[in-house]
Amino acid sequence: HIRMEAEVHGTLPDIPRDIEVNMPDFNELYTRTGSDEYRSNAKHEIKLGNGQVHTMTVDQTINFIEYCLAAEEDMPTIKMESVKNYINYEKDQSIIRFASFNKIFRGSEKLDDPCIEGRKECVANSSCLVEGDGYRCVCNSGFRQLNNNIYSNSQTDFGCADINECIDGTNACHTDAICVNEIGFLLLASVNQVLLEMENIVKVFMKRQLLTMLFV
Repeated sequence: HIRMEAEVHGTLPDIPRDIEVNMPDFNELYTRTGSDEYRSNAKHEIKLGNGQVHTMTVDQTINFIEYCLAAEEDMPTIKMESVKNYINYEKDQSIIRFASFNKIFRGSEKLDDPCIEGRKECVANSSCLVEGDGYRCVCNSGFRQLNNNIYSNSQTDFGCADINECIDGTNACHTDAICVNEIGFLLLASVNQVLLEMENIVKVFMKRQLLTMLFV
């Protein structure tokens, strides 16, 4: 049993009404960009019944909870092959249904992985992301790019800095919580929890002082 949540953002082209839409077979290469994250950037073609062809760019980020620590080194890149894609619009229910046959492979089993060499060019706190026949370096989650060249693949003009969520206002801290910034992420601690821990520390200290006075 797998449970997932998806968020989709973007734009759609203008497509004539009552026209057939076909999606040819395609491949996607997913690159590990963190201990619990894969990312992919790919271009796909959509063919219409009137002969028009639309090209779309799909940028995906998949976050998950990982329980197998060995998986990070075992599968740095994976490939998905999608064939026999079927798209159908049910007018009565206003629903678009997608169906396809998909297979997952290790990237090295089916094609050359540009990031095998590309990872050597990416700086600290960044990861290599396959893009077409090439690659680009992207900042890991919790880090911000230092320059404006988002397609940079050179260490000379690319860098990633930690995002201080406690300062820039992007944290989800409650009004009764304390925000603590760490490199690459943040910690949330309730005020009551902090006070309780401080109280326990004081109690331990007082007990030690009392024992010292009794045995001196």
